[in-house]
Amino acid sequence: MTKLVVGMTLLVTLFSVSNGQKCASGEPTSQETIQCCNILETQIEPKMLSKVRGSVMDTNGGPIAFALVEVFTNPAWIKKDLATPDPAQRRMIGCTSNSRGHFNITGLKKGDYELRISAVGPINVSHWHIRINPRRGRNKNLIVRLSAGT
Repeated sequence: MTKLVVGMTLLVTLFSVSNGQKCASGEPTSQETIQCCNILETQIEPKMLSKVRGSVMDTNGGPIAFALVEVFTNPAWIKKDLATPDPAQRRMIGCTSNSRGHFNITGLKKGDYELRISAVGPINVSHWHIRINPRRGRNKNLIVRLSAGT
């Protein structure tokens, strides 16, 4: 059993390293999006970013620890105002926010991505369209506010 756990951990680590993405804050995870609730929350970040970092908060400004922060390819569905993600999307990396709600994902190449944030409980999933350019993007902290759903 120990060999299996070590092997799986090594496999996840090698996959992340081979693609260049890294969870610089929080922990890597293979957990899937935590689906919940009734409101589709989307946002388009107007600024080009150098990397993905920021904080996950509740609507009162309190941190949400251990939220799931994922990066996906093919984010065009957000700009097109469609109701569901593109089935051709591919998950690049998944990390948890740390105990203070902070996340930091490095190693993404220049391009457009979906940043998807979800958490345990009756909380709506948040979908962000982001543009990354490690050389020319802004060094900005995103503030992601997750709202309660029903």
